[in-house]
Amino acid sequence: VAGSVILALDIGRYTGWAAGGLDVMPPRLGTVDVPWPVPVMVDGQARGYDYGRTVEAWANAMLLLLDEVKPAHLYVEAPWLNPKAGARDEVFLRLVQGFMPLRLEEIARRRRLAVTEVNVGTVRAVFCNKAPRVAPNGRTLSADERVALACQARGWRTADSHQADAAALYAFARQELARKVVA
Repeated sequence: VAGSVILALDIGRYTGWAAGGLDVMPPRLGTVDVPWPVPVMVDGQARGYDYGRTVEAWANAMLLLLDEVKPAHLYVEAPWLNPKAGARDEVFLRLVQGFMPLRLEEIARRRRLAVTEVNVGTVRAVFCNKAPRVAPNGRTLSADERVALACQARGWRTADSHQADAAALYAFARQELARKVVA
């Protein structure tokens, strides 16, 4: 396990990633952006969405990333259903909760790479345990703000919340794998 590369993914339209080994800090960070599905028009009426080009572009980006990083461990945030999401989020739900994780598992299986899913709440509880919950003005900080502050406290420069979430997952994976080495 020591020296092997971890790739952590925050899957979405903007997929944040963090990569490095047990002995590498800080992780390399990046964000993959893919085109969002466009409505399919039939006789001037929207009839669903063209998911194919989005999923294909995302899968191709993941293949390139896996070729570049060559991970031994692949960690992803487990799909999370927003209880406030409604029908307006159909595209998001189909892609992020369905097509993208399934394609990733298919790609990983072909590469004999196990996928470890971790609940975002579990990751944030471990990663943000010392991050403040309240801003100096008394406002309660959002989960994304707390993750960004925890990254800053470690000296990690993240370009967006997707990279920050991937960095948090990377730190979680690194800690989990380090325990396995010791055990």
